[in-house]
Amino acid sequence: MGKRTLTREQKVWVKERDSYQCVLCGSKKDLHIHHVVGHRVLNLAVEHVENPCLLVTVCKRDHVGPNQSGKDENCIHPDMAWALRRYHKDNGAIARVFAWRNDKIAGKVNKPLWNHSYDQQLMQHAIYETIRYLRVKPWPKDK
Repeated sequence: MGKRTLTREQKVWVKERDSYQCVLCGSKKDLHIHHVVGHRVLNLAVEHVENPCLLVTVCKRDHVGPNQSGKDENCIHPDMAWALRRYHKDNGAIARVFAWRNDKIAGKVNKPLWNHSYDQQLMQHAIYETIRYLRVKPWPKDK
């Protein structure tokens, strides 16, 4: 599986489709592109996951948790929220989260990779809005 990232044009397309706001709370600040289901989880090649039907716009707070002092259990990736809070004192925290995720995928850890309470809502939004928006603007090609 090759590592690939979305092009700038593809990221802009997803944000335009989602009206430049978080699909969970409507915030227009600190927007991220979230893979509803990651390629490592599905054991798919990246090109099958970096598809607009699997991408949504979310704010940083909903994606990886609130600021340094807030609670993060309601965000999509509480493990990354934990690592980001500790990063300035422990720059290995993010690497440990990715190692933990790899262990989870390999079946060595029995905890969810992300907060699954948003899955259905995010997937429905991504699919419906992509079908609608493709009529207006084509998905940008890879470079």
